[in-house]
Amino acid sequence: MLKLTYRLSSIQISVMLHGLIALLIILMSLDFFKVTKNKTIDFEVYTDPILALTARPILNKPVENLQPKPESVSRKVFGVNRKSITTMDASATAVKAGNTTAKENDELALSKDDADSLPIPIADYLITDEPSVIFEPKNKQRTEEARKNGYTGTARMKILVDTAGNVRDVKLLNTLKYGLDERAVEIVKQVKLSPAKVNGKPVAVIRDFTITFKATD
Repeated sequence: MLKLTYRLSSIQISVMLHGLIALLIILMSLDFFKVTKNKTIDFEVYTDPILALTARPILNKPVENLQPKPESVSRKVFGVNRKSITTMDASATAVKAGNTTAKENDELALSKDDADSLPIPIADYLITDEPSVIFEPKNKQRTEEARKNGYTGTARMKILVDTAGNVRDVKLLNTLKYGLDERAVEIVKQVKLSPAKVNGKPVAVIRDFTITFKATD
């Protein structure tokens, strides 16, 4: 009877141990496959103070009301411009120089500096007689500021010479200091040349020209 009880106790202990092990395995399995709950993570956002200071005025800048620039209105003079087709036929109707025919006839005349009054230069390969300098101012005094700073130089430019040998337009090709740019243009407009010719007929032409300011000027 004692032996039977002892066996039963051993069996019970073994069953309990195995059951405990099985329970541990089940619990471990459940913990492994358990879905983790969403966790709230606290975080702080750090802004760059320099970026904030520079960006904020731009973002808060009021929108400016951009006003359209007024279009420059050129003076309208009745007549045909220099690009119009002309004829030497004596029976043709004569029309004075101008820049429009979309207005009533008037007594206005193009001024010397009007774009439409500038002559069209002839192509170089057509020229048979080159222009030459007849008169050039000898007094090429530098500006007061250029003299004080001991500044000298040469102004290079392209000049438009009309059929009378007058310099009508000037384009500077380099830059000089102390107002010598303006001084060079002022001097070259006083230059007088013999006009270029095509088979004896005076024509307008573009040529290179230089004005040199020396230390003695």
